[in-house]
Amino acid sequence: NLITVGPSPAKVPGGGPPRDLIDADVDALRRGIPNASAVIPAVTGQALAETDTNKYRSQVVGSTEDWLGVSNRDMALGTFFDHSQARSTARVVILGPTVATSLFGEPEAALRQAVRFNHQTFQVIGVMQAAGEPADNDAVMPLDTARRFVFGGGDKLNQITVQADQASDVPAVEDHVISVLSDRHRILDPARRDFEVQSLRTRLDSFNQVLQILTLFTASVAAISLVVGAIGVLNIML
Repeated sequence: NLITVGPSPAKVPGGGPPRDLIDADVDALRRGIPNASAVIPAVTGQALAETDTNKYRSQVVGSTEDWLGVSNRDMALGTFFDHSQARSTARVVILGPTVATSLFGEPEAALRQAVRFNHQTFQVIGVMQAAGEPADNDAVMPLDTARRFVFGGGDKLNQITVQADQASDVPAVEDHVISVLSDRHRILDPARRDFEVQSLRTRLDSFNQVLQILTLFTASVAAISLVVGAIGVLNIML
């Protein structure tokens, strides 16, 4: 029931320069979309995590206190940051298990330790459960904290995640997202959108199509092998 919105990866032919997603887009989506239980902004980017003895390049995610639930992640140790920490731009971070192990040897040793991103010191308040790569490479912190201390300020966003109330609401919510952002970005021609909207259901359907093609291809190769083998046997018998 998740829909992701991101900036267009390339300039639209015949159109102006793509517009960045910003905080005002999130506010407009929260006001203008029914059947959506959450609208979560995020900034992301690679950053070098450092301790006094180790270094590790991780994926830094700056978002709200709702990120954990919407992303379907769980805590293994410690706690996730709360609303007050998010509002006060507290320098706290939650590490994925790969990051915690690479920096501290084991996840348990990471709690309440200091780690530096962009030469700024953060306190590790939690470690997430394993979810597989690349998710285990995440280091999550409050949105404004990430902007101020890691990515250099501003109100730009890399991604907006919209959670529909139910899976059956996804097509309608996706249409509302496109409508709201098209109005805000003054886009009349759908071919010239400066943003991308994808649902996890669409990605799953695409994956299933690829899987079906691979299955048919494998069956075809097997059938050809059997035919060739049968011809060889027939020639020997003859």
